[in-house]
Amino acid sequence: MRVLLFEVKKLFGWKRILLILLFCIFYYFFTINWNLHFVNTGGVLSEYETAVHMVEEFGVWMDDDDFAAFQKETAEAYRRFDELIQANTELQELRVTTFYRLFDYYWTELEWSDEIRHEEEVNLALELMARRMNIAFFESGQGMLIPSHNQTERQRERIEELENRKEQAVLDRHVFLGYQLMIGRVAEMVVLSLVMMISPVYLTERRNRMLSMQYTTKVGRRLFHKKVIASIMAASLIISIQLGVIFTLYSRVWSSIFFPADINSFLIIDHISWLDITFGQYILLTVGLVYLIGIIIAVLITFVSRLFPNYISVIGVQIPIIIIIFTRLLDSLIVNPTNIIFPPYLVPSLYTGLIFLVVVLIAVQWRREKKVDIKI
Repeated sequence: MRVLLFEVKKLFGWKRILLILLFCIFYYFFTINWNLHFVNTGGVLSEYETAVHMVEEFGVWMDDDDFAAFQKETAEAYRRFDELIQANTELQELRVTTFYRLFDYYWTELEWSDEIRHEEEVNLALELMARRMNIAFFESGQGMLIPSHNQTERQRERIEELENRKEQAVLDRHVFLGYQLMIGRVAEMVVLSLVMMISPVYLTERRNRMLSMQYTTKVGRRLFHKKVIASIMAASLIISIQLGVIFTLYSRVWSSIFFPADINSFLIIDHISWLDITFGQYILLTVGLVYLIGIIIAVLITFVSRLFPNYISVIGVQIPIIIIIFTRLLDSLIVNPTNIIFPPYLVPSLYTGLIFLVVVLIAVQWRREKKVDIKI
């Protein structure tokens, strides 16, 4: 146990901690911070507020009766807006007499004068745009994600199953997309932090030429095993701290109202899940996958660090692995693990393959450690 704690302590040297702290601060403000505030601007905010109203009024599920009531509310909002337009002489001079005319004017004119930028009219116009979009999404169904001629039989069955529901889930698409973008960037930050933290795990022994000396004792022969466990412990601690900070900040985004909502929402036209899980369960799933991929990466880094003689070569070997993860695997492994654009068993197979690879590599290296010759 003392050897294990010593190895963990070596990984948390103050210089390395300072480096990772600076990196995380930089990475947060340049990539993650924007995703945390994804719903706080313009028409996006209006769509979010409209979805919140729908949840508060009808709950996280809407049936046909709820939808009819929502349409009735929308018709009343159109009437109120027309009254505001008729009372606005400046808009009347521009021949903007209805919402639809204002909508066309909004998209065709590059600028509005300050005189006609009345907050009440603009806010209500944005609300009506959001309501129109939500109504269109409800009426279009779930089949917009994949063209019908490209759908497999299982995808078609899943889409039909969701479209035939008596009730449709209400989850704001910007809240869901903002979380996906955030958890993807957080996963990248975790992987890069682990690379910086764990890559030098054998650096001290190599620099002091102590590897051969360690193999003269039974404890030294088990050092690789201790380093693997220490790397897993360090990775778990780093991930816990990073996720703790990020989700403390995320709790201020006010998305908790959607936690009970099914992620197969009629408001999210570009995501359909194989699983019927809530947004809160989806968050827990992705957090668990971040831990899993982090531990897998930590063990792989320890293995690579044992094989190569210096820090530069260890980093050089990891660069292609990181590029593959970020460009090819991150979306399926973390961001969209249940999306029907992937075959249903793809993600479980990928994780099974990665775990099997790690276990084999560690077992092979562990056998080598027991038989390695002592170099004098």
